[in-house]
Amino acid sequence: RQHTHHQHPIKQQTTNNTDRLAMDSEQPLGLVDSHYHFWDVTDPDSSHNHNTLGAPCKMFPRYVSEQYMEDVRRVTTNLVDEQTGRSRFQFEGAVFVECIPDAPHKEVAWLHTLEQAEYMLAIVPYAYLPDPDVGSLLEAYSKYPKVHGVRMILNHHPTNPGLTWPKVASPNYLREPEFARGYELLEKYNYTFELQINPHQMADAEAFLKEHPNTTVILNHMGCPHLGQGEEADKAMMVLWEAGVTALSKLPNINVKLSGFAFTLATWISNETNKQKIKHCVDLLLSLFTPQRCMTATNCPVERWGGTASDVYYAHMDLWTRHLSRSDREAIFGKNARRIYRVGAKQVFCLSSQQ
Repeated sequence: RQHTHHQHPIKQQTTNNTDRLAMDSEQPLGLVDSHYHFWDVTDPDSSHNHNTLGAPCKMFPRYVSEQYMEDVRRVTTNLVDEQTGRSRFQFEGAVFVECIPDAPHKEVAWLHTLEQAEYMLAIVPYAYLPDPDVGSLLEAYSKYPKVHGVRMILNHHPTNPGLTWPKVASPNYLREPEFARGYELLEKYNYTFELQINPHQMADAEAFLKEHPNTTVILNHMGCPHLGQGEEADKAMMVLWEAGVTALSKLPNINVKLSGFAFTLATWISNETNKQKIKHCVDLLLSLFTPQRCMTATNCPVERWGGTASDVYYAHMDLWTRHLSRSDREAIFGKNARRIYRVGAKQVFCLSSQQ
């Protein structure tokens, strides 16, 4: 995909004087980015593979702390209150999520060879749960205090290869006993599970997760609705997606990341009609899951490659949640991630140019 349009953070909505005074008195919202990536396809020790990572790593063959901090600073520098000049956000940490490595344990070891970033509050590595020896991998992960969960991408599509993700060999993992046996081991380590699926897989996910209620689950990237395929196809997709997320939201252990906008609709930023399609997804998820089970996430640098810079993402999420209470916004932008990933007390990180 080509994304050549130039982006600017959206302007703040006009509010009445009472609202403006209330907003001016607020401290910046704390941000915990619940989903970002580091990779380096030039370093064999990272276990990252340019064939697996695909187009994003052509733009960013190496994306580590230096590059990520640039994206975070775009948020804290560009999104300021028009009256006070203060940043609307303060950075309080982030959650690393795996990058489909060739050797999962090597990726975690590689992370620990980098200049240690205190803001990396939690690590979510890859685990192939059907592996009969997955227990050994989970045990190895338990030696790293920041590992708080795992991800195994499950996105598979029967007719569209573009919607089947790398290393997803089976369309039916959620029905297979080998997957279930590995999944059941997560409870032993109190690990979360990142659920990344296509909308047509949500019925299987609901059935599986009903039988496994004790593991905290995070639905990635809004459940991966995929639009821009034509009016009729998009209508069918939304019917399927809405039914799926409605069912999943009734399971109290499932949370959702309000992310992946450029995956959902590559041209979402290009006009107001497309923005409203993404806003509809966000609004529905906030209604279904409540603000207490929703998190913001940049998905850096994948979303930036897809056309959504970090400040553009947070500017829209800021605008689209203005109708909520301060406490709900604090939950969505930071507190929920800290609670769900069990990362302890609030911290604020100084974004110096050296970090």
